[in-house]
Amino acid sequence: MQSVTDNEAGYAEMKPVLDELFEQQAFSWRYAFFHEFIGGLRFDDALNEKLAHYLREVDRELCRLGVLSATEFFYVGRNSEVSAK
Repeated sequence: MQSVTDNEAGYAEMKPVLDELFEQQAFSWRYAFFHEFIGGLRFDDALNEKLAHYLREVDRELCRLGVLSATEFFYVGRNSEVSAK
């Protein structure tokens, strides 16, 4: 069952808080539609894996080229208090 709070906060709400709490180590935009399709694949495991890989790579490339705007981001941060120790 999906959480009722999924997608409650977006980039504009999350990024400033992440930057306040953590020292950013890495950031990248991810995908525009991949996450919407991946759970709906209903073929055998081998075909699901091939389709998921294809969809992920097409989505990544369309975002990289600026054809689509990414709706997902990847953030790695380090707690500055832990870093100082």
